[in-house]
Amino acid sequence: MVLRLVHQLEDAKEAVGLDAPETEAKYWKAAQSELGTAIGLIQQGFDFLLKAQICEVSPYLLISRNPADWPKKCDKEDIEFAEFRTIDSQDFVKVLDTVSPTRFDPEFVTLFDDLRKRRNRIMHTIDPAFEANVKDILTTLLLGVEYLIGPRQWVRLRKENLEREVDLGYDGDPVSFVQVHDFSTVVDLLDPAVLLRCFGFDRKRRRYHCPSCCHVDDNVEMDVMTALLQPNTPISPNVYCFICTQDQIVERIDCNSSGCMGNVYSPDWDMCLTCKQSRA
Repeated sequence: MVLRLVHQLEDAKEAVGLDAPETEAKYWKAAQSELGTAIGLIQQGFDFLLKAQICEVSPYLLISRNPADWPKKCDKEDIEFAEFRTIDSQDFVKVLDTVSPTRFDPEFVTLFDDLRKRRNRIMHTIDPAFEANVKDILTTLLLGVEYLIGPRQWVRLRKENLEREVDLGYDGDPVSFVQVHDFSTVVDLLDPAVLLRCFGFDRKRRRYHCPSCCHVDDNVEMDVMTALLQPNTPISPNVYCFICTQDQIVERIDCNSSGCMGNVYSPDWDMCLTCKQSRA
């Protein structure tokens, strides 16, 4: 949802030249409702993941209130679990930190608490001063995934989600195309520290075109500079792209294209990874 809004803005800028800061500000002002929905969905997703961890210890830890307040006749006959009042979202982390051998990092505790507060401001109050921010939303999502699912899992999860989609409105390889479109946008949107932590992508290093991602559709011209030398040395034998998770063999050959100073060449794709030109 959030990335779709970013793509719509990019398309509008390209189509009609909507590049004035005040126009972009108006766009995000109009998108606050959808951004608020995204915050609510992220918080709901985190709640489900935390509940799942609690259930690994015991689902009965989720039951709230004193036994006297439990559903009538629950001690006389079987009652659906959903009939019981469960603990509030604000208590999930405390419960897990009490019964689990490993406690949450304080960073996640703060992240989750801030997310809940933002969601509550949207759902239960009318606060004209509150404004949802795309960068903050994506950062919260990525860091939450790091803690609740595992390090650097979002690329895999995003791909699996796309594969479950029935219709992406694209005739080629929809999963690869949308994935490339999404993550090439993320690279320029997030802070370098978040990119490094969640994707292993160091934006401070020299970036090269990923030949695989650039050619995900021969009918669409794509500049996807998400490939980094691996390892980062002057004689590195390959580049790696976190989007397609592929290593590409490279040779150090000066580009023969006028004005290009690149010397990282993909023999498999006959392509300078600095300017995308062929040597032919």
